Amino acid sequence: GCRAAQLCRRRDCDETARRTNSWDCPPSWRFLVTLSVVLGDALLVFSFLTPLLHGGPYWPLVPVFSASWLSLFALGMWTMTVDPAGNVKAEEASSGPKHLEAKHCRGCDSLVNADCKHCWECNKCVNHFDHHCAWLNTCIGRKNYAGFLSSAVALLLMTGSAIAIALVCALAGEEDTWRGQSGGVMCGSAAVALSLTVVLVNTPVLLADIALLAFNGYLYGTGQTTLEWYKGRAMRYEANAGAALKRRGARAGKCGFFPKASRGAPRRANTGANNVGIKPAPV
Repeated sequence: GCRAAQLCRRRDCDETARRTNSWDCPPSWRFLVTLSVVLGDALLVFSFLTPLLHGGPYWPLVPVFSASWLSLFALGMWTMTVDPAGNVKAEEASSGPKHLEAKHCRGCDSLVNADCKHCWECNKCVNHFDHHCAWLNTCIGRKNYAGFLSSAVALLLMTGSAIAIALVCALAGEEDTWRGQSGGVMCGSAAVALSLTVVLVNTPVLLADIALLAFNGYLYGTGQTTLEWYKGRAMRYEANAGAALKRRGARAGKCGFFPKASRGAPRRANTGANNVGIKPAPV
């Protein structure tokens, strides 16, 4: 497809190009969306929505949002900055049975450990490869998998508290005016609009994050990675498709869709000459 052609062109231009972390070019549009949501939430909640709470009973939502946002920022920065490749070369690994499981990577043109996989997005092998996360613009492997999951938990708390603050502020914004941190006055309709914007943006993120955590819990329970699950699913799909094709062929034969010799027509002798395509000699 177009994406494969783009990757091939990039490798043809510079085969030695290797992306170390998320900040190396080229950035994906999903990565830009992630940065926009995280930074936009901080701007809207801290600058516009928090003053509407006025230190009331819902004020504890602000420390929850602050702590989760700071945790997400720190964990996300570490996950995106670290090089997830790790120790991939078999000759650099400790002695033991791992040497027997080494394989050759045609992308790196080197001998790597068996649990490594070459990521064509980053043009490198990653130790215990799980998947390439386009939302963080980096690979997820053994080295940064814990930071990835911790970031997902922090994102769950951040989006949930942001939605709760926005809903409270939307109800409070039904008043005529409210005073912000700068001492200015904002219309209640503007407060409601900002609150609804936060809710509409963060709700899909919250639902997707819940699905992500549930899926990774399933993977942990079954002892497999995302790549292994995807390969197993593809193999099951091919097996089911082949079995379904055989069943359809058997039903078609039973229903008479395949042509049969007519009853009145004489049958040709089943000789070895016929089997190899040689016309038998006349009798």
